[in-house]
Amino acid sequence: MSAFLDIQINRTEGSIELSQPGLIDKVIRYTGMQDCNTGENTPASVTPFRTDSGGEPWVNANENWEYAAALGMLMYLANHTCPDIAFAVSQCARFSFGPKQTHAKAIKQIVRYLQATRTRGIVFSPTGEIIVDA
Repeated sequence: MSAFLDIQINRTEGSIELSQPGLIDKVIRYTGMQDCNTGENTPASVTPFRTDSGGEPWVNANENWEYAAALGMLMYLANHTCPDIAFAVSQCARFSFGPKQTHAKAIKQIVRYLQATRTRGIVFSPTGEIIVDA
């Protein structure tokens, strides 16, 4: 199952960790950011993410990646093993049609964050109790 989903499943005493370093590496290679600075502490900027109606349109003439394709890979990661990037990715998804340079910069910030945290994933630590909230 893990090979099919490209999810690494690591069991430790009392917890299970799911991670996807292979897909993170694929996103990093796809965006051409193998040698990027990994100093990002957060996947999103601290300033509000806006439409940027006067900004320069993003065209991939200088870069060899498509905004929507990179966004799709990031959405898969956010929904499966990297919930920490979910908000940043959803903000970028708002501009998947007609992205500006600032939106591509936001994608790159997420990729730099993933480069720094590529071996981390989501951890499940069962307690043995079954609690149902109504």
